[in-house]
Amino acid sequence: MAAGVSAATGEATVRTARCWPTAGLVALTVILTFESFRVLFPHLYGLKEREGLMTVLIAFLAVAAAPFLGPLLARLLKPHRAMALSALLLGAWRLVVQFLDPIAVVTAIAGAILSLVTLTLVLSAPLPGGPGTRAAGLLGGFALDAVILGAFVSWEPAWQDGVAAAVVGATAVTGRVGDDASDRQYRAVLDFNTAALPDNAVITAVTLKVKKQKIYGSNPFDSLGSLTVDMRTGFFHDIQALEKYDFQAAGSRGNVARFIKTASAGWYRAPLRAQNNGLVNLTGTTQFRLRFGTDDNDNGVADYLSFYTGNAAEADRPQLIITYWVP
Repeated sequence: MAAGVSAATGEATVRTARCWPTAGLVALTVILTFESFRVLFPHLYGLKEREGLMTVLIAFLAVAAAPFLGPLLARLLKPHRAMALSALLLGAWRLVVQFLDPIAVVTAIAGAILSLVTLTLVLSAPLPGGPGTRAAGLLGGFALDAVILGAFVSWEPAWQDGVAAAVVGATAVTGRVGDDASDRQYRAVLDFNTAALPDNAVITAVTLKVKKQKIYGSNPFDSLGSLTVDMRTGFFHDIQALEKYDFQAAGSRGNVARFIKTASAGWYRAPLRAQNNGLVNLTGTTQFRLRFGTDDNDNGVADYLSFYTGNAAEADRPQLIITYWVP
């Protein structure tokens, strides 16, 4: 009798152990589905602006029809093979788009279709544990996606609130100024600790320099106008760390300098106008916001300057060159 109890317990343990990987597959599929649609939605908006509502409706119908492909694949390949193939393709798509810049509209639509096909197959396939496994996977997927969204794996950190924005912004090796494939503007904020200057320093010249990593798309100096600098004595918003509000927060003064459009040995420089020298904070932080004069050029293509930030190698970091004298 004792042996019978032991055998029943062992069987339950094996069944439970098999359920967890399956629930994990459901959760992963849910996460990738959410991410694929976050990639797609900005493109649909861009399509509407460029091509009109009818083009967006056609793209939407193509994506909406995707779940009907799941049963067809299951009949052709058998459910588990179809599920494995679609999950593999979806995972490959996610890895590829991580390194694409910009992401093409067709690629975004393909990802949304793949995710819906995979989700349909995963939820309809016979799974160990039955409905309980599906429910655990769905709840786990929702929860993990919220965590990922909070950590800004899929979204630009400058558009978000919270600690993770500071973490992502504080570890980025490059910054961007220009526009993206959905014609949204990139701005960048540079933070310098200028407290080491003497409290009675008389500043006679200030030059801001950034080093080019690469230009993507057309040269934004040609298509988006002058690269302009706004300045803040202290922080643009409430805290020193990067916030989404820094994008439009008022500075101490706007348009304090413009970058010379031709780089020298990879470096762009912006000499401050003399009347702005007094805005340098002698007792704390001085911040600069970089933006092109035209927010975007409505061409549906990413056009931006990628430059090295303060997390890059020391020789490539932005420079604030201050000339002063002490009475």
